[in-house]
This record gives sequence, C-alpha cells and structure tokens, in this order.
Amino acid sequence: MVNVCYHCGYAYTDQFSSPKPAQIKEIKEQVSENWVPRDYGSIRDFQMAVESLKLGILCGQLKGEKYNILATLLLHTAWIHREAQDYNNEKRFLNLAREYFLKVYQEDTSGQVDLPKLLFLLGELSRRLDKRDEALSWFSKLVSDKGIKDEKMINRAREQWMLIKKEKERQSGEG
Repeated sequence: MVNVCYHCGYAYTDQFSSPKPAQIKEIKEQVSENWVPRDYGSIRDFQMAVESLKLGILCGQLKGEKYNILATLLLHTAWIHREAQDYNNEKRFLNLAREYFLKVYQEDTSGQVDLPKLLFLLGELSRRLDKRDEALSWFSKLVSDKGIKDEKMINRAREQWMLIKKEKERQSGEG
C-alpha cells in the first residue's frame, strides 16, 4: 500500500528508503509545490488507488528507489487497470513494469533478488504483452538453470511455456 501525506503529497511504501535532503528538495519542487491537500484515507476508490500508486511511482523515481520497488508499484497499477477493464492502461503499465524488472535482472548486484520469481515475472509479463518468443526465453532460463531449486516456480514456468507453445501451434494451424 502506498501512503500519501495529506499536507505535501509525498507518497511512499514501507519499502522506501528514508529521503535524503537533496531528495526532499526535489520532491518539494516536483510534487509539494503543486499539491492540493487531499486525504487518501484507508478506503480508496479506483481513482484514488491509481493516483496514490502514480504518486508513489513518481516519488520513488525522484528518490532513485530500487528498480524492484518501482516495478512492483507499476505492476500493481496494471492490475488495478485490469480490474477496471481498462486494458490499454493495463498493457501500458505491464510494459513499464517489464522494463523495470528487466533493469533489476540486468543491474541488481545485491544478491537479494529472488531469481526464480524474477525470471517467471519477466516471462509472464512478456507473454501478456504478446512477446511470446521473449517469454519462452525467460521461462526456459528458469527451467534450465541448474542452480534454481524452486520446484514451484519451475513447474509454473513449464506450464506457461507449454501454454505458449500450444497458442503458437494453434495460430500456425489457422494461418
């Protein structure tokens, strides 16, 4: 859940790091100076949920939060749009989430990344965005990496890999 300050518009999650003075200045300039105080309370409608997530993404970007935190916020934003049957915005945010998860895969050296989950997410996001060959590649990486012992994620990747193969076969039979 994204918390939003009523007074200044600063939005954050429990995973955010504490803001540094330069980041506070940037947030004041980019968010607070244009902020009209409003309460996001504990019960949010669709619009409030989207606004709070977008504020969280903006503040996280201004602060330079970790890619996995931003990717998760983008993914949650996509889910909310799916729930509202706003499929154009769902795809838009799925694509942004995929880009950020890809940055996690390419750049995170913390050793704290759940690699099986990350590979599965990259595969599933690619699949949902009709990037089937890319999805197959991610699922194959997960299944074939001998260092990965997470059987649940391996099985889920196999299932999705087979689903894509069947979809491709069905399409080639129709064309």
